[in-house]
Amino acid sequence: MKIQPGTWMPSAQADRILHKALALLSQLGIAVPEEPLQARAEQAGFSVSHGRVTLPEGALRRYLETLRTAAYPPPSRRLGGKIGIYASRLGADEGEAAYFTRETLARQTQLCQALAERYGIEANAPGYAHDVPGALESLHKYMVSCLWCGHGDPEPSSALSADWLFPMAEAMGSPIRRLPAFPPSPLTLAGSSVLSIVRHAERLDSAYVYTMSMMGISTPMSVTDGFAVNLAETLGCAYLLHAMTGLRVDIRPNLLPFDLRTMGLSFGSPEKFLLERMAADLYAQLLGEEVSYRSTNVHTLAKRCGAQSCFERGSLMTAGCLQGARYFYCIGSLALDEIFSPLQLIVDLEMMRQLETLIAGLEEAEDEEEDLTAYVREHLQGGFLNTDRTLDHYDMVKSGGIFDRSSLAQWQQNGCRDALEAAREQLGSLEAQPCEKKITPEQERALNDIYAAAERALA
Repeated sequence: MKIQPGTWMPSAQADRILHKALALLSQLGIAVPEEPLQARAEQAGFSVSHGRVTLPEGALRRYLETLRTAAYPPPSRRLGGKIGIYASRLGADEGEAAYFTRETLARQTQLCQALAERYGIEANAPGYAHDVPGALESLHKYMVSCLWCGHGDPEPSSALSADWLFPMAEAMGSPIRRLPAFPPSPLTLAGSSVLSIVRHAERLDSAYVYTMSMMGISTPMSVTDGFAVNLAETLGCAYLLHAMTGLRVDIRPNLLPFDLRTMGLSFGSPEKFLLERMAADLYAQLLGEEVSYRSTNVHTLAKRCGAQSCFERGSLMTAGCLQGARYFYCIGSLALDEIFSPLQLIVDLEMMRQLETLIAGLEEAEDEEEDLTAYVREHLQGGFLNTDRTLDHYDMVKSGGIFDRSSLAQWQQNGCRDALEAAREQLGSLEAQPCEKKITPEQERALNDIYAAAERALA
């Protein structure tokens, strides 16, 4: 889908955002509160005054030009998704969601892999085990994901875990070449993700900056001014990191809606989707590229799989598909990122399957009748149900999957099951299946040895 820049954010508004962001960086700058980063900034030729670094407009404009992408690969015809990776709890139909343990995280990762094989996506461990030291959470998650899915998400949750994730990834034959930076908002370069990039820069090819800029909280309650603050902090932090390390550091402009009624982020809302589209348009205008809207974030703040979670996910997926998105982030997660629900994951995957049919259109059978009149005359009385043509091509109308499309009488005869009950049955059958490890014994021993060394280092 060709989306011209200026479609979702007027060019005059994008120009104002860039102008204001550059003014913020040249006059107010980026806070660098941590001494190691201050020292690196000074080594890179910046002056640190009262813990802040101001940045010249000309250098920032030139840096933006280096971030242009020559060409994006064509989007997939299939829909894909990524299971949420940050959950700390396992969802339940009733009662409170329980914290993940080593055992339950491993079992749910096996389930994710089984569902991935059935629906044609990639699986991963869906969260962190609560009975693992905080500094080693991402190491343990990576190890579990590799064990049962054959790969993992090497995203360090601490500076210590970063030191050991690199050898783990090398043992898996997938060296880490890119890391994210999540500096605090507003206008601050700090945190373990930033320090990890600086410390391991020689092993990386690139990095990217993403900040959680919240309207009315860490930015003004304004779309234009909010995006200006976000652009200032993502661009300023990216430029500083580039100067400190020599790496290409990309930016991910974004602005998040905040609901003062609940004092929480308004994910799953129309406003979140609209701001996401505007961010994609702003990014394209900053770099002089076509708008590339290829994925949609489908977070929901619903705490259980039910009407809210399914409506919000379904509407966001549909709206995203109609704008060109073919990939959905955070499937299976509830309460933003706190809960993983295997039941919700099945519903999400079923909704993706239905949407894939919607955007693909109807597939016409290749062989048309040469003499349609004769064919219709032959079957006019008895109908077309038992003809070879019908039996060969009946799957032109896809199955509803867990979504019931039977008549009322059929539904009553089959026990009056709804979609969630059908999903629970599928979940039960998958949980009963045995699972096989996806890595070699040599890789498993290497991961165990590295994790044991990290535990000794922590002690």
